[in-house]
Amino acid sequence: MMIVLRFLHVVSGAVWVGMFAFMTFFLLPAFAEVGPEGAKLQAALAKRRIPVIMPVIALITLVSGMWLYQRLSGGAIGALLKTPMGLAFGLGGLAALLAFVVGIGLARPFMMRSMKLAEQMKTASPADRSSIMAEMQKLGARGAVVNRLVMALLLFALAAMAVARYLPPPKLPRDPPERPPLNTRGWERGCARDGPALLGRGAMLGLLKSRVRGPMPRPGFENPVPRSPRGRGCTGM
Repeated sequence: MMIVLRFLHVVSGAVWVGMFAFMTFFLLPAFAEVGPEGAKLQAALAKRRIPVIMPVIALITLVSGMWLYQRLSGGAIGALLKTPMGLAFGLGGLAALLAFVVGIGLARPFMMRSMKLAEQMKTASPADRSSIMAEMQKLGARGAVVNRLVMALLLFALAAMAVARYLPPPKLPRDPPERPPLNTRGWERGCARDGPALLGRGAMLGLLKSRVRGPMPRPGFENPVPRSPRGRGCTGM
């Protein structure tokens, strides 16, 4: 199960960060440079359902990461956060979660609005195209600011995840120290003397009969062995 979770988390996280970095640093600036011709490319991206695929990939990354963190903590998340490794993983996960919330709440609406305007550009009149293009440029400028914020959060999350594996891990509980061996010489000498006192009345009679008449095995019954207060059998009987 851990292998599957790690595979989903690493692969989906790499795709999420890589796609968003490409859009922030290369694709959106290219749209702003080409002007009206960029509307055709935005319409083509809308057909390939990019605004739907990216949130799904982000959700897979977040859910698998939270599951891995819970398994790593063993249910003691507070104790894990007190360690350098747990703190780094926690801050990275929090940054990724904030990036997802900001991206869904702010960046995605700008993208969806721009793609709708790009669809309208195909059938708009020359007089309306100028106003549509001006609105698209405003949305692009606002979206660029939000995308840089999301990209900064994702890069911080990526750096935290990469460094956390090399930080001091949680300390495991130490094994209890071994107890010194008990000195049983004096107890063994007194076992033959004090052992009969540890037996009940019925067990004592059975023991005496077995000595006089020989052993009398009974199904499902074993002669009790006298026990010392420390729980060891008497060897002197």
